[in-house]
Amino acid sequence: MSRHALHPTRARRRNPVRSVTAGLLTVLVVGAVMIKFDATPDSLSNLAARAPLVGAECPSERLPYTTVTVTVAPEILATVKQALDPVQKRTLPDRECVRFAITAQEPAETVQSAAILPVDRAPDLWIPDSSLWRSRVPRWQLNQDGSFATSPVVLATSQKALDSLGWTTKTPDWLTALAGSRPLAVPQISQDAAGLSAVIALWQSLGGGDEAQRALAGTVLAAGRAGVPSEADAIQAAESGSESAPLLPTSEQAVTAANKGRSNATLVSVEPTGGSPSLDYPVLTMLRPADSSSKDAAAARERAVRATVSQLLSSQAASIAKTAGFAIPESRGGRSGKSTATATNGTTAADTSPIVGLGSKELAALVGRITSLSAPSRFLTVFDVSGSMEQSAGNGQTRIAFAATASKLAGDLLTDRAQVEFWAFSRNLKRADGTTKVGKNILKVEEMAQLASGPNSHREELNASMASAGKLIGGNGTALFDAAISGMKEMKKQYDPRAGNAVVLFTDGANNDDGGPKLQATLDELASLYDPKKPVRLICIGIGEDIKMSQLRQMASRAGGQAFAMKDPRQLSQVLFDVMNRRG
Repeated sequence: MSRHALHPTRARRRNPVRSVTAGLLTVLVVGAVMIKFDATPDSLSNLAARAPLVGAECPSERLPYTTVTVTVAPEILATVKQALDPVQKRTLPDRECVRFAITAQEPAETVQSAAILPVDRAPDLWIPDSSLWRSRVPRWQLNQDGSFATSPVVLATSQKALDSLGWTTKTPDWLTALAGSRPLAVPQISQDAAGLSAVIALWQSLGGGDEAQRALAGTVLAAGRAGVPSEADAIQAAESGSESAPLLPTSEQAVTAANKGRSNATLVSVEPTGGSPSLDYPVLTMLRPADSSSKDAAAARERAVRATVSQLLSSQAASIAKTAGFAIPESRGGRSGKSTATATNGTTAADTSPIVGLGSKELAALVGRITSLSAPSRFLTVFDVSGSMEQSAGNGQTRIAFAATASKLAGDLLTDRAQVEFWAFSRNLKRADGTTKVGKNILKVEEMAQLASGPNSHREELNASMASAGKLIGGNGTALFDAAISGMKEMKKQYDPRAGNAVVLFTDGANNDDGGPKLQATLDELASLYDPKKPVRLICIGIGEDIKMSQLRQMASRAGGQAFAMKDPRQLSQVLFDVMNRRG
């Protein structure tokens, strides 16, 4: 038997000095702990409650978490939330949790925000409705990891409208659908991915040449003209069953969602032939600057974002999206199986264009052209009112009447946002009623204003003034060179960077102004007035048999414009489209 077992009840002898020392240390340690945790027992309890425990699962305050910010197109908000819910209930391998701050925002608004907000306030993930938006945020560096869902672009309207157009039995092509008389419910086509996709399909179906360019300009103008309904108005007209309901470029999923829960579909659609554009809902992840956060925080965020992307591209998320009416792409990941970074200049390491048959650079240029076409026009229209304008234009009209008719036909194509000013010119032109004079050779007939402005509308006043321009005919020669220089100077002063600026000059002859500038001096002056960074283009329209097109072509070319010999007033509409296509 051991010695320790012999005397089990004997008390040990204590060293009094050691006991006092131990007691003091205990007091100091406890005091230090109480001071560290605000000297409150509750603080100690809270700390214990928050301490990680073996087996803790997300969501839990006991585990570290990272918040991933996600901005999505409004129509997929509920679907994305449902798809990501499992991630918040799953613990990552590094014993971390993920939370989400998901915001719905129209892609056009996100693009506008990206131009002014610092990069560190950008979302971790962005899911717009189309990859078309990707090149329009050059300040963001984005990886495209794949596609969350897709939905074909269609033209929606009422059943009666579809029947009246004959499209129930014969599917139209994109040119027939978009270039007809039926209004398009896309007032700002450059801000609408479905509308953009539709006009790109039209452009492709026509081969991308001159005809395609003119059709593109005509369609963009048609979409923005006065009286064009909004998307809400279009849906309301379709739901009412109106035979005159407009066409609404939208997605097949949007049509399905609008008809959900109804026994009879009030919104029907047609998918034109000649191209099959789709909204592809890309999953775009933000590349953060290296110094935007600590190394550990950056690594944690990367793990959280990767888990989020993995879930968005999972079969489980695909099933949720399909139930919501979306289509699922055959391959939800990137084309190469890897994400592709977009540099700050908009170029990509691989071609990830969402439009089949168009490379990324070509697509970006086309979208830029459409955006430019969407900008309002700002024209100074100048009529030659020298005596010869009373002569026949060769088509049953006088030359001045020809100019007025052509201007009205082209003006009717312009949107209400367009701005137009009207001048008349001749050598030593005079008028007794006090009309404002720009110079001895020029009369300012109508001031620059939006076509929709004014009590009777500026459009109507312009048309009336142009129709009566024959009453202004007078003077004793054609001050063509002076008119061109004066018009360019005026429009340069009035330059509007948000619009397409041009001087449109109608004349029936060569310059005949002995006291005015000569041809070479005029060409030099026009060249000095033209600024390619702030372009005001000179468009010269020749009417009749006496015109000297060589002079007009030289003048127009010095000022970034074009010259046309016109025999039919309806030709001016095509000229207008050509002029618009030269903006970008």
